[in-house]
Amino acid sequence: PDQTTAVDMWAVGVIFISMLSGRYPFFKVADDLSSLFQIMNLLGSQPVVEAARAMGKVVSVDDIPGYDLSSACAVSRESIHIASCARCTELGAGTNRARACPIQPIIPSAIQLLTGLLDPNPHTRTTAEDALKHEYFSVPPPPPLSRKSAESPGSGEMVAFNASGTVPPPLSLKWV
Repeated sequence: PDQTTAVDMWAVGVIFISMLSGRYPFFKVADDLSSLFQIMNLLGSQPVVEAARAMGKVVSVDDIPGYDLSSACAVSRESIHIASCARCTELGAGTNRARACPIQPIIPSAIQLLTGLLDPNPHTRTTAEDALKHEYFSVPPPPPLSRKSAESPGSGEMVAFNASGTVPPPLSLKWV
């Protein structure tokens, strides 16, 4: 009864994470409880508990750490690319990610916007007006990867997924 356009912005966030991760649908659920679990598994339980508290509700759950959205999207994109790229298959990228074709990095402003759109608290979630004014829409896209780097997997412009510059193990979101 008290729903606002914030629920629409959540939906924009779900579409945006599908675009950034290459995974559609991003959430696969049969019921509301499974949906809540997937959201907490992705974002962590603390933001959901805090959002519930802000709305006068109580959610009691063990701490779930969640994922870094940038890494989650990048690993998903890379995994989907490797699985569908004949060149990556030929080069054995499925067992050695360093052999994968380079993929375009996700710009930081995209993750900043995504984080605001997927805020579990509808009162602090990015509004449509704020989203349209977001830096993401004013920053030019990164230049295309060079042909040279595309022809030299493992030695071109690879995305560093974490602080150590290594690719983390495949994301293991539990879809129930």
